[in-house]
Amino acid sequence: MTEENTHERKYQFETEEKALCFHGPLIYEAKILDRQWMDSNPDFQGPYYFVHYKGWKRTWDEWVPETRVLRWTEANLQMQQNLKDYIHGKKRPRSDSSNAEKDEDYLNRPELVELPRTPTITNLLEQYRKYKLDRKGSSGTEDLLSEIIDGVKEYFNKALGTILLYRFERHQYANIRKQYPKKE
Repeated sequence: MTEENTHERKYQFETEEKALCFHGPLIYEAKILDRQWMDSNPDFQGPYYFVHYKGWKRTWDEWVPETRVLRWTEANLQMQQNLKDYIHGKKRPRSDSSNAEKDEDYLNRPELVELPRTPTITNLLEQYRKYKLDRKGSSGTEDLLSEIIDGVKEYFNKALGTILLYRFERHQYANIRKQYPKKE
């Protein structure tokens, strides 16, 4: 390794360091368990950290890019609290209790997406098939591509109602399946 490459590979965080880490739109307490410089895949370049989120099961431990990790500082802790307040909608006192109850009910009720959606998974996979065939132009891979796309579609249809949807969405999905039993 050249001196230039060594100079470029500077980590901002140490292993075992207490930090804050973005997970979705929120920031959580985390501990850096490991670190690694990624350079073999063009989609994953630079320093990555294997983090454990405090109070979470180890199954949530994950590799994250350095851009998602923050120092444990008062300013970042305040940003964590501000994001949490913003996302969860800080409750404000109201003079009219019936309006306050309606607002609280609205904030706590999960929002369901209108179904069926467009484009469907079938539409998306067909667009992907067309893109790949136009891009490659090779008829030798068409059968393999069809088999892969059919497998993804089958997996999606089996997994949607059991693991891909949130619990509050599954009832809506079951009702839609009853209304459209032949649809994919």
